[in-house]
Amino acid sequence: MTRLFVEQLTVIDCAYLDAQRGLVGESWIVDIELDGELDEQSMLLDFGEVKKRLKRALDSSADHTLIVPGRQPGLKLQQVAGRIGLEFPTPDGAIEHHAPPQALTLLDAGQVDSDSLAAYLRPILAREVPPNVAEVR
Repeated sequence: MTRLFVEQLTVIDCAYLDAQRGLVGESWIVDIELDGELDEQSMLLDFGEVKKRLKRALDSSADHTLIVPGRQPGLKLQQVAGRIGLEFPTPDGAIEHHAPPQALTLLDAGQVDSDSLAAYLRPILAREVPPNVAEVR
């Protein structure tokens, strides 16, 4: 098995909702590891393709969105007229937000952190790599 590590592929700039802190702005530097077998050109994946495919997938997913922990107790979501409304509980009162669906990233997690965001992004990135790449981290 061969591994390709790409350090600082891109930065995800976003805001997220936290049960204790409320609305938080964040920038996460994204490093990527690909594991798999070499192709007919003796490469796991051409570095230029890694940057083009995976950066584009990241830029069109969580980057510049409001990231919401979908399993947060008390979270209320509703869709009205093509927009998503949410009510997010915090100790200082609920945060209300209304936006088009593409402005939100809903994680299957109780909180937003680098691990829950990575778990959300892994399958998105895996769709962008050729079959000889067995795992994306």
